[in-house]
Amino acid sequence: MQRTSKSTQRGASLIELAVAVTVLVVALIGTVAAIASSSALARQTNETYAAQRAAASILEELRATPFDDVVDTFDGTTRTLPGIAGSPGTAAITLARVDDGTTSWAVYEARVVVSWTGGGAARSMELRTYVSDRARGSGLYTAPVVTQG
Repeated sequence: MQRTSKSTQRGASLIELAVAVTVLVVALIGTVAAIASSSALARQTNETYAAQRAAASILEELRATPFDDVVDTFDGTTRTLPGIAGSPGTAAITLARVDDGTTSWAVYEARVVVSWTGGGAARSMELRTYVSDRARGSGLYTAPVVTQG
């Protein structure tokens, strides 16, 4: 009497199932890591953008201030900025006289350094601009308003 063997098997063996589960787990771990990394990068980008907006706002305010008042109003001041990374940040403002080789007008370099804590780490960014008291060619010059009655 001869035995007949089945040449076709149905279903998956235990080893094939273990390999498939291992491949799936590795793929899921990679996907979760990519999502976590992109989430952290998006948070960091939003924080930096908020800090940049805050610094730009301060520089706009500085440029709108009459030149004679700029140094007294802004130099060496620190402001508290709410809303960066869910906790308050600070903006340190400094003005430094720039030697431009002339005594016709004064030129200052204005720096705003915004600092905050985001993602458990101290972070900062800086914006700079130049201001001068030269009447023409300066964003600080405001032409007198002449009204006719």
